[in-house]
Amino acid sequence: MSSYKETQRMNYRWLLLLLVISLGGGTWVLVEQIGFGHPIGDKPATNTELLFIALFPASIVIFVLAFSLTTDVTAEGIRLRYFPIWSTSVKWHEVKYVQIINYGFVGYGVRFTAEYGTVYNAKGNVGLLVQKTDGSRLLIGTQRPEELLAAVNQHLNVPA
Repeated sequence: MSSYKETQRMNYRWLLLLLVISLGGGTWVLVEQIGFGHPIGDKPATNTELLFIALFPASIVIFVLAFSLTTDVTAEGIRLRYFPIWSTSVKWHEVKYVQIINYGFVGYGVRFTAEYGTVYNAKGNVGLLVQKTDGSRLLIGTQRPEELLAAVNQHLNVPA
């Protein structure tokens, strides 16, 4: 059973806009050449090439939209899933201490930094820094820092 769960989606509006524009251009060329029979350019691409050109940006858009970071605090520990590429967990006995920090911008996705260790970030610049008993660190980006800290402290038996 989970005492806290947060799912964050990536915010790539600029990338999605670029991909939608390229998808529109590829679709226009596809419709002109296949639909209306007007080849584009002196050496027109084959219909198969045009399909690839039109569908490749769409597949990237779908892939980008699928990205999400899920943080799940359970009786066993903290589970992180960066769908569709990464999953990890930290057991409670591995946690030395935690704190909420404002870390500025370190990038989106799963990052490895000298200062924060492994960073899991989907958006924003506030996260839970976890210092582990083995000396390693990880940073979990969150949009609900107080709730996340309260849930973690409840399992670590830290007074509120």
